[in-house]
Amino acid sequence: MITGGVLAVAVIGLIGLQFLPGSGHSGPAIPGTRTAAGILVPAIGTQTNVAYGRTLGSPDAPVKLIVWSDFQCPACKNFAEGVEGRLITNYVVPGKLLVEYRDMVIIGPESEAAAAASRCADDQGKFWPYHDVLFANQAPENSGAITAGRLKDMADAIGLDRTKFDACLPRTDLLTQIQAETREGKTRGQSTPTLDFGTKVIAGSPGYDSLKTTIDELLVQAGAAGSASPAASGSASAASPAASAPAGSAAASGAASASP
Repeated sequence: MITGGVLAVAVIGLIGLQFLPGSGHSGPAIPGTRTAAGILVPAIGTQTNVAYGRTLGSPDAPVKLIVWSDFQCPACKNFAEGVEGRLITNYVVPGKLLVEYRDMVIIGPESEAAAAASRCADDQGKFWPYHDVLFANQAPENSGAITAGRLKDMADAIGLDRTKFDACLPRTDLLTQIQAETREGKTRGQSTPTLDFGTKVIAGSPGYDSLKTTIDELLVQAGAAGSASPAASGSASAASPAASAPAGSAAASGAASASP
């Protein structure tokens, strides 16, 4: 549990983000290229036609997966850039799986800053593009790479309204949300990523085939079709506001945790 003193330090740190210099407005980049500020926009990003907020897929999907994650976690990056895309194509788009991102900030204050920035991007309906850019530009843990300037450059990279983003970034209520969400996540696992199917929790980032087996078993238990095949065309209906909303998140204590 974070003490009042530690939280106060976190709040001061987040407020300070608005006063740190950025590199100016560098403008968006074509996918697969870098902005003038050096921010890489991945060539292939998360499918946003099935996105609502921090969720992907239909709220009626028979299987639901919460991904408890930290933007500084290398294993989280591996999951986001590898396995997750195949799960979206083969299970989310056909309406069999709902994926929800939630913060479990355990590595340090830079993780906290990244989580806050992703919520500011979510306010503009671009959580997933920002999520992709954060992971694409991941640096060594707590190396000083996640600064206000770099977070703002990332906002430029995906075309966010910088006036709104800059005003959002120092909001202290984001810390309260991140803190609460992290506390909840730690009741489900102690490392990132933690893949939470409700009745089954998996620590780390297993391979696609292993997750496919798990999801197919859960689909059978739910009375849905077992194995999903890639969808050649069409998409699942996007999740609506009726989808279960994530509990508010939590400011990390700054205690580092090794990723699996």
